[in-house]
Amino acid sequence: MSMDFYVMCDRPLASSQEWQQAIHEIGFDLQIPSGCDVATMEGFIPVTWRGRGTGFECSPFPFAELLETYDEKDFGGSWPFAYAMYAGSLGGCAGALIAAAAIVAVAGGRVYDPQEGLVMTRDEAVRHAATTEAEILKLETGTAH
Repeated sequence: MSMDFYVMCDRPLASSQEWQQAIHEIGFDLQIPSGCDVATMEGFIPVTWRGRGTGFECSPFPFAELLETYDEKDFGGSWPFAYAMYAGSLGGCAGALIAAAAIVAVAGGRVYDPQEGLVMTRDEAVRHAATTEAEILKLETGTAH
């Protein structure tokens, strides 16, 4: 299982502290490593989600390539900066969606979930992350139907 998400934003993240603060402000239990250099990040980011280790890949991504790949989608504008996020586990998926929603919360923009075909504003991305997190927790506890 592999899932991808894309974040289109007005500016890149300034620091891991800014990212962590945004995660806290939107109300999630996800810890980004304090030594994460967001200016040069590319590849796997180990995170702690709800007290357990997981992670996802995150790299800057050319918005023009996103437009070319998903030419039928309206991304709500032309964005000067984008990130591609990939997750290979349920916890990683929750972490990537939470982290994506936090980027949009602090840097403006949209989150695109190609699996669901959704282009989301900040508030929609936060709701989608919360719903996905709840569904993953149900799956893990065996209470999903």
